[in-house]
Amino acid sequence: MRKCKEEDRSRLFEYIKKDLEMNTVLLGQVETLGLESKQLSVFVNEQDGRWDSVLAMYFDQALVYSQSSQFEVQEVVSKLKEFDIDCITGKAELVKRLQQYYPEYIMQKMYLCRCDKLKESQDGLGDEATIRRLEKEDIPRVVAFYSKIKEFRDAYLGKETIRIQQEQANMDHGELIYGVFVGKELAAIAETSGKGSTSAMIVGVCVQEKYKKRGYGRAVTYKLCQELLNQGKQYIGLCYQDNLVGNKAERLGFYLVGECASLQRSSQKKKNVEDTPYKSRRLQWTDTYEGYKIRPGFFAENGAMVVSGGVNFTIYSRHATSCELLLFRRKVREPFAIIPFPNTFRIGYVYSMIIFDLDIGEFEYAYRFDGPYNPKKGLIFNKDKIVLDPYAKAVTGQSTWGEKYEHGNLYHARVVVDQFDWDDSKQPEIPMEDLVIYELHVRGFTKHDSSGVSCPGTFAGLMEKIPYLKQLGVNAVELMPIFEFDEMKDCRMVNGKQLID
Repeated sequence: MRKCKEEDRSRLFEYIKKDLEMNTVLLGQVETLGLESKQLSVFVNEQDGRWDSVLAMYFDQALVYSQSSQFEVQEVVSKLKEFDIDCITGKAELVKRLQQYYPEYIMQKMYLCRCDKLKESQDGLGDEATIRRLEKEDIPRVVAFYSKIKEFRDAYLGKETIRIQQEQANMDHGELIYGVFVGKELAAIAETSGKGSTSAMIVGVCVQEKYKKRGYGRAVTYKLCQELLNQGKQYIGLCYQDNLVGNKAERLGFYLVGECASLQRSSQKKKNVEDTPYKSRRLQWTDTYEGYKIRPGFFAENGAMVVSGGVNFTIYSRHATSCELLLFRRKVREPFAIIPFPNTFRIGYVYSMIIFDLDIGEFEYAYRFDGPYNPKKGLIFNKDKIVLDPYAKAVTGQSTWGEKYEHGNLYHARVVVDQFDWDDSKQPEIPMEDLVIYELHVRGFTKHDSSGVSCPGTFAGLMEKIPYLKQLGVNAVELMPIFEFDEMKDCRMVNGKQLID
C-alpha cells in the first residue's frame, strides 16, 4: 500500500463517497488535517490504476474501507502490522475479514445511523443539572471520566497520556465536546469526530452509572447535534450497539443507514459465545497434503471454526467409509483444493481436521463422502455428490430469492466468527403464566411496505417493531424456525402462478 498525497485528495473523496456516512470521520479528518500531516496517514492499495482499499491511521486508531467485501485483505493486514494499533473500525463486513488476524481483539458490531434534522426539543435537564461546551482545560477530566466507564475502559485505562494528547489535537482541529454536570460532577459526555464542512460523527456518548435513566445522554447528544446543524452541517452520524440507545436516537431524528464494527484491543478479552481453549492454544501442524499444513482437529467441536493459526473442520457420518473436504473460491463451482481426511483424523464416526493458513474471507467449503449404496436401508452414498455441512453458519448458492439457478443450486458453506458479546444481558424470566407470546416469521413480519420500517424483511426491521409489539401487550416473541432452506426445491405452477416454499 502506498501513502496518499495531496494530489490524491479528489480521487479519495470520489472513492469513499459511495459509503458517505460510513466514511464521515475520514472525510472530516482529511478536510481538516490534509493528507500529509503528522497525525493522519492514509494509505491506498492500488492495482493497475484501480483502488482496491483505503486504510487511515490517526494516533493508534485505524479505519479500513473498500467498495468491495472481496478486497485484498493481506495487503491491509501487512500495513496494519507496521503500527501499534489499539482499535480498527470500518464497515462490518470489512472488519470481519480482519478479525482472524487479531484474535486478542474484541469485535463489536454497531448500527450506523444518520440525522439530517432534529425532531422536537429533547434537551430538558431539570434544575439539578447543567450542560456546557467543554474546553481544553477540561480534557484531563474527560479522559478520567472515560477511564471509569465500562464500555470505554479498555481504550482509556492505562493510556491516559496518549488519550489526552489525542483529545487536545482533536479540539485544536475544531472537534467539540459537551458535558452534563450535576453540581461540579461530570455526569455525561458526547463529542464529535471527523467534523468537516458538511458532516460530523458523534462519538463517546456515555453517562455515569448513577446518573442513568435521567435523560442526560439524550440531552447532551441533542445539544451537540443542535450546534452542528446550526453550523450548517448537512448530516450527523452516530453509531450504537444497544437497542435502547437506538430508540432514543430515533426519537432525536436519527435513522438507520448501515452496520459498522470495531476491533478493540483488550488486556483481558471478554468472554463470548465462541470462546474456547482452542482459540488461544498454540497449535502445530503434524502432516502436509499437497502443500497444505494439517493436523487432527477437535472432535467435539461440530462444524467449522477458527482456531489458532487455522480452521477446524469436524463432520459426523455413521456409515461413511471416507470423507473429503472441498475448498472453493467464492462463487466458483469447481474446488481449488480437495483434501481427504486421513484415517488417523477419524475417531469412530467423527472426522476432524485443522488446516492452517486459511483466510476465512477467501473460501467456501463442502464435503464428499463415500460409503454403501442401499436405498432400502436409507443409505444413498455417492462419492461424487457434494454435501453441505449441517452445522454451517452461513450458506451460499442462491443469490436472489424466488429465482431458480439455471444450472441447479450448488450450496457451499462459509466459516463465520461470532463474537457477539452478551455482556450483562439476562433473560427477563417472565413466569409462564404471564407470557403473552407473539409467533412470527422474521421476513414476513416486516416485508410489506405497510410495516413502515427502514429495513423490511430483516431482524433489524423486527427490532423497529418492538414498540408496536409492546403496545399490543406482547412480552415475548417466538420466531418461526430460522434456518437456510431452498424455497425453489419444490416450486410449481398452479393456475399460471409460480408457487414456492
